Order: sequence, then structure tokens, then C-alpha cells
Amino acid sequence: MKTCSLFLLLIGAFCVGCSALTVPEAPRVSNPVSPIWDVNQIRRHLVFLHDRSARGRVDGTVGYGVAASYVGQRLEEYGLQPATAGDFRLLYTTPRNLVRASRVRIGNTDTVSLRPGIDFLPDGRTGNAFAAVSGIGVANEDGVWDGPAIPVLFRSKPPLSRLQQLRQLGVPLALVESGTLKPSPAQLSVRGLGVLHLTSQSVTRILEGAHSADAIGQGVLLLRRPLRIEIIAEEDPTGSGINVVGFVPGKDPVLAREAVLLCTHLDAVGSFGGADFMDLQNYGVEVAAVLDVVRQFSSFSRLTRIPERTLIVAFVAGGTIHSGGFRALLRQPLWDMESVRSIVYVGAPAGGADSLIAAAGQFRDRLRIVQAADTIPDIMIPIPKAPDRGSRPGERQPERERTDPRTYLNEAVDSARELASRIYARVGIDAVAGAVTARDNRSAAR
Repeated sequence: MKTCSLFLLLIGAFCVGCSALTVPEAPRVSNPVSPIWDVNQIRRHLVFLHDRSARGRVDGTVGYGVAASYVGQRLEEYGLQPATAGDFRLLYTTPRNLVRASRVRIGNTDTVSLRPGIDFLPDGRTGNAFAAVSGIGVANEDGVWDGPAIPVLFRSKPPLSRLQQLRQLGVPLALVESGTLKPSPAQLSVRGLGVLHLTSQSVTRILEGAHSADAIGQGVLLLRRPLRIEIIAEEDPTGSGINVVGFVPGKDPVLAREAVLLCTHLDAVGSFGGADFMDLQNYGVEVAAVLDVVRQFSSFSRLTRIPERTLIVAFVAGGTIHSGGFRALLRQPLWDMESVRSIVYVGAPAGGADSLIAAAGQFRDRLRIVQAADTIPDIMIPIPKAPDRGSRPGERQPERERTDPRTYLNEAVDSARELASRIYARVGIDAVAGAVTARDNRSAAR
């Protein structure tokens, strides 16, 4: 009897112990209702977009071509079909003014060199300029200059019409006093006219000791120390741009003829006028998010009947300059634009949403814009060429920490995950959900 009681006691203790155990949950599996975003893939994309080989992803350069090849390889890896036979890359023709280098020096024997991106920066509309300046004309409050054909200083940014007027007058150089310096890529230059932006501090240094020379012309200042300016710009009216395009075929036998166009721009302002920039406005969050969304749709299409409409994805050039790649994509499409149900653009180009709507033209009613949350600063930071004077050997400079891509990587990964969810939902509304209603209507008609 005692043995039986002991056995029952042991059984009871075992049962109590078992009740404390829990069956481990099965690992989550990505599915069309609840996709799981691959953080490692997103991080991989972001790291590559800031790799030395991409060189800032400046439109029209070798670095952009490297980034375009990388995106094409990922689309092939995910199983998308290329836009043309065997190639995801589509070329288009676009004018482009590449400002490659610039230098500004003050003085003769005691020359002071100003720093590009920090003290000065060329305008995107500048032509080539090689000038030794001893006198400067100062435009009036209305930005008008009607004096001799010498370099002219403006206290605010002049419009294009004013620059063209200066060129007609034979003025070789326009200097613009600017509160902040920001790269401004442009398609075309004002040929024969150099245009240079300077900070207020730089203008003060240049004009230090200058005196009026009314005998030459009203508003003319003679400089105490000469100013030497060199700007190298290359305008190419028939330059080439690269869009990267692939698609996931629709699964519905009828609705597959219709399409949803998913776009984002791939380029960034990584360098301009000889200055390197950390372009946080184009960090790559949108590119990484779109790549992972496309990876998921392609994966689901092999196991399910989605997307029902064809999903076309395009990584376009020209986001930092006139939305050229997006315009070319809509102007010369590889499909019937009348069958495109919606155009989902992720992010915003340099001109903002208004310029994107203008680029969409007659298709603006189908345009849907999805933007990332503001988790990283929306600015461009010039990267110093060398540590500041007076720093100890090996001491890390604060500016260099700000311009290290890794500083913002974790925030960018989180932002891309959140953005991917919103892109997936937005695309799914047109690529999947709308098809259900259409199919039900067809069934009812029978």
C-alpha cells in the first residue's frame, strides 16, 4: 500500500512538472497575409549602396552603373523576368551637365584655398570657368547688373533668365552669396558663364580690403587680393541614363494583362563640383525596401496565385535631376500604359512631390506616392578632405562620424522595414485585392 501511495505521489509530481512545460512555438513563416522582411538582406543592400565601388551613385557616372548592375543581379536572383531579352537595364537619352571639379584661391604668394562644399560650391547650371579676378561688380538690390563685362556678385540666387542676360552681356562669372551650400544638379548649362555659390564668410574674406572703383563703373569693387577660380563642367546633350526594370507576371488569366508599376530612384548626390557628400536624402532606404518587397512577391508567386495583376518594378535614374528616368519610363514604355492600373512611386525626387506629379503628366491620376518615415536626417553633409588642423594624431573628427554611412545604418534598416510594409500594402491593393472583386463580378455575370 505504501508502494502504491509513493507511485501515485511520483506520478502527481511528474504531471505537475509537465504542466509547467510549454510546447515551443513553430517559427514564423513569411506568407502573403503577414510577410516577414529580411533584415539581413536590407542591411546588405544598404551597405553595398554606400560601398566605395558605387562612388556615391551619381547619375551618369561609373558608380551609378555599378549600383544599377547590383540591382539587376538581385532581381535576377529573386527570379524576376527582365524588361528586355536577358537584360534588366534600359538605356534612355537625356541631357546632363556634369560639374566635375572646382577650385577657388585668394591671394598671390600668401594664397588661401577655399574648401569645396564648405566654403563654396558651383551651381549646377555653370559652364567652364577659368578666371583671375581683380575686380567684381555688385548687382543692385533687384539683382540687375548693367555695368562692364566683369565678374558680378549677387546677394541672392539669380533666376535662369538673369544668368542668360549676363551671358549676353559678356560677363564671364557670376558669384552668388548663399546662406547654405547645396548641390544643384542640372540638365543644361548656361554656356560661357561660370556660376559659383559662396558662403557669407567666404564673400567677406574675398572683399576684405576692397575699395570702390566708380571710374570703371558704378558698383565695381577692386579687390585687395586677386581671386582665382577654376570650374570644370561637361555638358552632354545626348547623355545616357540607365533604368533597371523587371516584372513578376500576373497569375489571373484575364487580369494578368493589367499591371501595377512600382518605382523608386536609384541615384544620389554623392559628389558634386569636386566635393564629396553624404547624401542622407538618398541614403538607399527606398531602394532596399522595394527590393525586399519584390523578393517577397516573387517568392509568393511561385507558391500562390498572387500577384493577380502583373507587377512591374523600375529603379530609375534622374531622381536628383528633373526625374529624367521616370519621365523616360512613361514616355517610352515597354507595355501599354492604358493597362497600367496604378503607378506607385516610393520616395520623392529632388523637386519633391510636385515635380513627380508633373513628370507623371497624363498619368498623374494613377500616381500613388509612398514615403519613408523620418528616421534619419534629410540633409546632405559635405565630407571633409582631411582632418581639421590642430587635431591630435588618430583623433576622430566629429564631421567624419556624421559622414560615416554606418552611423545611420541601424536607423535606415528600421525605416526600410516599416516602409516595406506600407509599400506591400499599397501595391497589394491594386495587384491582388482589386482582382478579387473583378473575378467575383465575372462569376456573377455567368
